[in-house]
Formats: sequence, C-alpha cells, structure tokens
Amino acid sequence: MHSTSIASHSQSHQQQCASQSVGVMNTMVSLLTEYLLAAQCDIARPEYYPADYAEEALRKGLDRYDFVVVGAGSAGSVVASRLSENPKWKILVLEAGENPPQESEVPALSMALRHNRYVYDYYTEPNGRSCRAFKRDQCYWPRGRMLGGSGAINAMMYLRGNRQDYDKWLEMGNPGWGYDDVWPYFEKSVTPPPAENGTSSQDYIAISDFEHLDEEAFRMVYQAAQELGQPVFEHFGRDNYRGYSSVQGTVSGGYRTTTAKGYLTPASRRQNLQVIKNAQVVKINFDTKGKRVKSLTFLIQQKRRTLTVKIRKEAILSAGSIDTPKLLMLSGIGPREVLDPLHIPILQDLPVGENLQDHVFNVVFARYNGSQIQSTDSLDMVYDYLVYKNGTLSTIGSMSLVGFIDVLPKTKNDYPDVQIIHKAFRQGDEQSLKTFLVSTDMREEIQEHLLQEIREHSLLLFLTLISHPTSRGSVTLNSRSYQKPPKIDANYFGDPADMDVMLKSMEYLERFVNTSAFHARQAELVHIPFKECDQFAFKSEKYWRCYSTYMSTTCYHPVGTTKMAPREDPSAVVDSRLRVKGVTNLRVIDASIMPTIPGVNTNGPTIMVAEKAADLIKEDWLQNRNMKEAGGEPEEEDVEEEDNQFEYKEEDIS
Repeated sequence: MHSTSIASHSQSHQQQCASQSVGVMNTMVSLLTEYLLAAQCDIARPEYYPADYAEEALRKGLDRYDFVVVGAGSAGSVVASRLSENPKWKILVLEAGENPPQESEVPALSMALRHNRYVYDYYTEPNGRSCRAFKRDQCYWPRGRMLGGSGAINAMMYLRGNRQDYDKWLEMGNPGWGYDDVWPYFEKSVTPPPAENGTSSQDYIAISDFEHLDEEAFRMVYQAAQELGQPVFEHFGRDNYRGYSSVQGTVSGGYRTTTAKGYLTPASRRQNLQVIKNAQVVKINFDTKGKRVKSLTFLIQQKRRTLTVKIRKEAILSAGSIDTPKLLMLSGIGPREVLDPLHIPILQDLPVGENLQDHVFNVVFARYNGSQIQSTDSLDMVYDYLVYKNGTLSTIGSMSLVGFIDVLPKTKNDYPDVQIIHKAFRQGDEQSLKTFLVSTDMREEIQEHLLQEIREHSLLLFLTLISHPTSRGSVTLNSRSYQKPPKIDANYFGDPADMDVMLKSMEYLERFVNTSAFHARQAELVHIPFKECDQFAFKSEKYWRCYSTYMSTTCYHPVGTTKMAPREDPSAVVDSRLRVKGVTNLRVIDASIMPTIPGVNTNGPTIMVAEKAADLIKEDWLQNRNMKEAGGEPEEEDVEEEDNQFEYKEEDIS
C-alpha cells in the first residue's frame, strides 16, 4: 500500500459522492486515512535496526577492530552480537545493503521482494535438465541485500532437521558438529535470555505459530495424509521429522523476525559494536605471505568512496553461500583453475565454490472446488493488518503446512527423501498467484495458463523438493571485477539418483490427489502443456521425467561452497572451527560451511552454525588456546598504516 494512492483514492471518492458531507463524515474519513498512513509507516521503523556508522567513519576514519564481520544476515548478525558481549572486543559489521523495506516485515509479502535494490539478482547456468519453464532456461536465485540478509526475504519457516543431518557431519571428520553437539545451539538461538536490571531480553530470534486461515486446505491435506497412513503432528519435534505438520516460523506479533532485529539491534546499543550499511566489501588484504588478513577494503556512498578497515584479531565472512566464495576468490583464495585464467594471484589454492548443494523442487498444482475470493477481501486484509496486525497479511498461510515423506525403501531410522510445502490459492485470487509466478521468473505463457486455471478453480500448490540431493554444483568467477555476478552451476539432476527421487515423489502426489479427501472436492492434478512432454501419456514416468526438466527450480537453500572438513581432506576450505585453511585469522560463518545440506529449510540451521561458531571464537581467544594457531594478534609494527579515505578507482580494487 502506498500513501499517495490511499490519499488520491480518498479525495476522488469524496468528489464523486452524490450527497455531500456537512463536515463530520469528512473529518472521520480523514482521521481514518491518517491513521492508516501512520500505521503503514510503523511497519518498518528506523529503531528496529542499528544506526549507520558510515558518516562517522568517513568523518573520523576507522580505528583497528578486533573482529570485522562481513554481512549482517542470518549468521553475521548472530556472530557480531555474541562477540560484542565481551566489552574488551571491538566489533565492526559491514553490510552491503540497508534497512529492509516495509514488504520485508509483512509475512505474506515475502515473494514481492524480487528484482530491486534489496536483493542480488543471481541466476543459474542453463543445463537442459532443469529450470526450462523459466526465462532463459535459468533458475532465479535472489539473495537478500539488507540487514537480515536472505532471512529478510525468505518464507520464514523455522525447522531444525533430523539427527542424521548433523551426525553425518560428525562422521565426516568434524568434531563437535553431531546432533547432540548442535542441539543446545538451536535451543539457545530461540530462547529469550533472562532480563537483567529490568532491561528487555535480547540476543535470540523469536519464533511462533503462523495464523491458520486456510482451514479448507489444511483439512483436505491432513485427511489425505491420514488416508495414506502418514502421521500428523501439531509440531515437528526433536525426533519426529516424518509426516505432516504446520511448522513454526520466524514471526511474532504479525511481523517477520530476523537475526538483525533479534540480535544485532539490541547489541548495537553496546559501545563496542558499530554497523556500516551499504558497505560493499570488495577485497580481503593479506600480509606479504598470504597467511594473515591485515584489512578489508569496502565501498560506501553508492560506491563512490573506498575505506579500509584494519583487523586486530579476525575477519569473519558471513556473506552467504554465493558471495562468501566470490569474495574469497576475488581475494586470491580459490581453485587455481578458476583464478589463473583471470590473472588473480593465488594465495591459497583451495576448492572454494565447489560442493554447492540446493534443494531442487518441482512446481505442481492441483485444482479443486474451493472457496472464492470476495471483492472486499483485499481491502479487509490490508485493514486487518494495519490496525490489528493479523489476518491474511500476517501469515504465510498454508505454506506453513509441510510434509516429510519416504518415497524410497529404507529402514525406519533413515531420512525422509522428500519435503512437500503446500500453498493454497482461492478461486479468483489472480493477484496472489501472479505474485508467486512472477517471483520465480516463470515464462509468461505458463503464467497465463495457470491464471486461467485460478479463474475457474481453487488451486493447491505442491512444492515437492528433494531433501538430500546427491548432485553437486559450483560457484565460480566470471570476471575479476566485484561488479560482475558469479557463475552459478546448480547442476540440478546432475546425478541421475536425484531424478529417481523426484519421479517417486510424483508417484506419491498422484496417490495423494487420488484420496477420497481430494475426490470430495473433485480435485485433480493440473496439466500444464509442454509440447515435448505431451508426446507421453499424462502422469506416466516419461511425462514426469520431461515435466521435471521444465518445472524444477530452487527452494533458495544454497549451501556448501566453503566446505567444512578435516584439514587433510582435499575438499576442505575450512576446518571444524571454521578457519580457512592456510590463513591464521580468517573464518567463514554461514551456510557455505555445511558439508552436506540438512533435509529442511536452511535458515534455522544457519543460525545454529553462527551460535556455535561464536562460542568457538570465544574458546580460541579466551580459554588459553594456542593464540598463534587460532590466529594471534600481529605485532604493532606488522600492520602498515594506510590512508583510510580516497576516491574509488577500479585499479585500487583489482
């Protein structure tokens, strides 16, 4: 909702009234309009986020910091907050974006945050096996560029994963990362600490149940699940990630919650923590041996000014699974075969950018006889949200309804193979469906086919994703310039085993929609015409195999591009304490360190990684560990003085 449109609508409405007001009604309507405009502004208030230290940094220059964190997303906000608990340490956070817009705060509008300055517009390379229903045969991978990072644009589902997700990390040679090791950090991240001296609690992320407004869809799905013998839970718990449940989310009081709001904002009131916004880090600067980070170079003021910040203890990269490996490679840490052709001097030849994993899913619709949207529903939902912070805009609705399903033979202790996320669209709700389809960059002719479906039926969307893909992709550089996006090879279905799982999941959906619960509403799977696929019988294995090359896309869960593994493992980029191999004072703390992808939405696990990593840093520096091994402080004369302020030139970076 925009203030100008509200005001103009109010004025035009008054001018068109056949009977004029004597004043009282005009006053009441004006008061209501003013209240709604004020409520809109309250959605995203400046005090929700830390103050920007940029102007002061330009005016005074930058001191040396103990720790500099790159990225104020799901991980970086946690790490900075926890490290600032030590008043003797001075912390700086460099975030490439700014405060989130109003749409980020409103749960139902998460899919509207695409193709603007608040996201990086990344795309995968075409591979002929996936994403063919989308523009240029590419999957669109938006990543958050704001405080909160991708946690400020995601669907807010909070999940933790199975025991085997993390015990596998332990078995791969990463001590301290088993399920029993990480569980306390999951708990810590969502548990309000005791208030001290009457002050409010801080340093956690609030989670709660989503408001359930799609009772019709919930009942239909739950009844179908029970018909197929699937367990149904109120909530998934520590040992029951199998079956159907409504998941909790990073939402509270009708607002999105992020680690930026839950951790970074309270911590920024401490004198030892500063945050610089719109700070694009472009280079990690090392000593002459390439063994120690001396400083970071970053751009501010719309990339017109360059600053360099010196580091006393550690640099911490929390820029995410795409931008962390990009920055490492631009700075000389990466595979020789990638850096040599770009004439980037190699400081550490490491497999940065490899081991990329993501949850690929198929987009499948079922149509059914359901309720229709009413002409006043859109006005009601805006009013309910602005005035009461509830209703349709305060929730992700049926997307919170999730199933974890076995589709391959296994023992009872193995992982579920497939996760299914549901979303219901009422008949006539073209706007909501259009927002979803546009957000994925789906081709216009496919959008139009589905929009015609919703004019005549209600639709239930199944996002059917492979929980533990075996395919591995990569992130590499296209250029030595920070301004160029990296090359992303998602390699979906690169391993044929992933396609086998997807085909089994399509068989499961057929059985699901064939239950009496769905038949009662005359439900059937939607046939989307693809000439290549329609040479095969609809719903045959060959049809689904072809369909999957078109309607498969990302679940926005990239991980693994700076793999955690034992130092002697040639696939390792960081060790189990998340230190970059060969560098004494550089860590990576974000989803890129995950050696294998958890079988759930990755925001919760990423926050856990950050909580545990903060403790690792504290142990290394405070509990008598060998400081040289942990990245000891340099002698004062080892750090050369540099001019903090100068005009930006491309050669200064490259």
